[in-house]
Amino acid sequence: GLYIILGSNIGTCITSLIASVGTSTNARRTAVIHLMFNVIGVTIFGLVSISGVFTKMFMPIKSPAMRIALLHTFFNVTTTIVLLPFMNLLVKFVSKIVPEDIPLTSFSILFVRYKGGLESAVHGAATLDKLKDGDKVLISEGCTHHRQCEDIGTVKMPKWIKEYTGKDLQFEFTSGTEFPEEISDYSLIVHCGACMLNDREMKYRRTFADSNGVPMTNYGIAIAYMNGILKRSLAPFPDILKMLNK
Repeated sequence: GLYIILGSNIGTCITSLIASVGTSTNARRTAVIHLMFNVIGVTIFGLVSISGVFTKMFMPIKSPAMRIALLHTFFNVTTTIVLLPFMNLLVKFVSKIVPEDIPLTSFSILFVRYKGGLESAVHGAATLDKLKDGDKVLISEGCTHHRQCEDIGTVKMPKWIKEYTGKDLQFEFTSGTEFPEEISDYSLIVHCGACMLNDREMKYRRTFADSNGVPMTNYGIAIAYMNGILKRSLAPFPDILKMLNK
């Protein structure tokens, strides 16, 4: 059942590829990205399946139809979660192949705009250029997932920030509902996308940071800024882009 599901996820991409024929360049590229997403997911699941972990997880379910439905759902949700931290790297790739006259943005930007913190997050990302040796950076996550090797919050973000700034920085970390009551020592707060936190909690954290004069951004916007694609991604929001260009 697993390999049928994996094969069907590749096969169904043909539909979007065929549908994109004769359409705009942007539509064709969207179809290709859809294919890339599923190929990456199938590759990951195919390799992991060798261990037999999926058999142990889903074989106890007696109904074959329910087993396949849950496995398919698990595939799509897991692939999305795995690839979400790399969304801005994908945008960087797409920005190279999408003409400048076609608007381009990212999920991270749209989500933080939906939660009402885009302007402050962009301002926070620009603070990366002002960090000095010895500055303290707080990396805060809203969920309490099990830390993996090369975890984005505790490993990748500090590494990317150090490489970008070239500074000797100090990093501290929080997760879940944990958030420091004293933040004045931090030069920057880099927050996750906050998909597990409600609007009220994120509004409190932004307001608290602002009242203490501590810039705050999020993973996606910081990554886009460090990769030089934030201005391109903010083109659909000219007022915010104007602020970044000042």
